[in-house]
Amino acid sequence: MGGLRRKSDNANSGRHQRSPLVRWLFATGVLGAMALGALLLLWFVFPSQDEPDQADAVVVFAGGVGTERLDAAVALMDRGLAPVLVFNISTNPWYRRPGTPDLCQEPDVDFEVICFAANPNSTRGEAAMFGDIAGERGWKTVVMVTSTYHLHRAELWLGRCVDATIQQVGADSSNKLSQVPREFGGTVHALVVDRSCPTHQGAVTGGAASAD
Repeated sequence: MGGLRRKSDNANSGRHQRSPLVRWLFATGVLGAMALGALLLLWFVFPSQDEPDQADAVVVFAGGVGTERLDAAVALMDRGLAPVLVFNISTNPWYRRPGTPDLCQEPDVDFEVICFAANPNSTRGEAAMFGDIAGERGWKTVVMVTSTYHLHRAELWLGRCVDATIQQVGADSSNKLSQVPREFGGTVHALVVDRSCPTHQGAVTGGAASAD
């Protein structure tokens, strides 16, 4: 009986010795999940934004649910924030706002409009084209407009491609939570795999100044 009791005591002792490690692993996992959740919220749901000031241009990344990105950018232009509006038209028809003229073909506005087709047609390709245009024109400050969930990744790429101060403004979107997994994957890819601004091969396809 004494031998059986000793074996039982040893088994119980092993379980007690393992339990602190299990508790530590569990606590670490919970803390890691909370940290990741906080990071996702800061990057993609409640990212930092600027109160934009005068700039050389407003640049708009293509995409979104509808035309909320361009709507937000045009509202800034109507305030006289910058003399030039620049955006990518490769993702059609994201920029065609119902009831308004095509800004690329009929720029009946009092600011210059530059439209281009990004190649590659991606955040990375758009940032490269913005960088080319900004460099050619000597811009020192640009206002970047995109969906709120896209701000972090877009600013990451634009900061690599544009030698200028960047002010970021988010266009609110109803589906931002559903975009978080995609944006997180894209951000990790930009941080780990593609770490430099690409050589852009796109072209300006439209956009004439209509500065009255």
